[in-house]
Amino acid sequence: MHKFKRTLYLLCVFINMNFYLRYRRSYLGYFWGLLNPVFMFSAIVFVFSSLLHKDFYDLLLVVFAGMIPWLLISQSIFSSCNAYISSEVLIRKVKFNHVLLPISNFGVVLLDNLVMCFIYLLVIIFKNNTFHYSYFQLVPAYFLVIIFGIGVSIIFSTLTVYFRDMQWIAQMIMQALFFMTPILYKTESLDASAQFLVQLNPLTPFVKVFVDILSDQIVDFNTWSSTFLIACFIALLGLSFYLYNRNKISLRL
Repeated sequence: MHKFKRTLYLLCVFINMNFYLRYRRSYLGYFWGLLNPVFMFSAIVFVFSSLLHKDFYDLLLVVFAGMIPWLLISQSIFSSCNAYISSEVLIRKVKFNHVLLPISNFGVVLLDNLVMCFIYLLVIIFKNNTFHYSYFQLVPAYFLVIIFGIGVSIIFSTLTVYFRDMQWIAQMIMQALFFMTPILYKTESLDASAQFLVQLNPLTPFVKVFVDILSDQIVDFNTWSSTFLIACFIALLGLSFYLYNRNKISLRL
């Protein structure tokens, strides 16, 4: 029990430290984490709404519903790539559970994402003038995406110790996956071969869960089950990968 409390305390310390380092000496500070994705994807939606002849605000709400899990996963991958490298001195001098570093980076990204989701909920509740009971599904949805996000954070942070170019490779992978994820379009609008590729994308079920929930729908069992299996598989893979390499991390830095 004492060891668990110590681990939890260290995790909170690392999250506070990462949060401070991320926004220090910035005039807007924390709000940059919200303004940046809002500005970028508003520009994308503006272009697509003109091409598809759809209302800008309606399309913006649909796109941001899918962007919530996407941003959580993609930003957690980017921030975790340097989790061990940026803490090289700490790892060499202090004995602690190194897996706390990528998890703490994920924790900071998660805080930003939760605030963004909360603001989004307020907007759609105000727009529709009602609170739909489907929004309660966000609790298990976040639970699954957190498990998945921690898993990929551990994997990419450990891989970067061995391959320093992994941070650039991760950006290329996520750029490709963005267009293979049904955020700006519906899977049904694609031809058979494209649908097959989109369904192979491990991020597709997570996006579908959030889009369905924030569109006042009940998520079907197949989507829940596929999301659960992917999240558990990636989490177990990340944990196994870390346990296999935990004694080699300090030697590789």
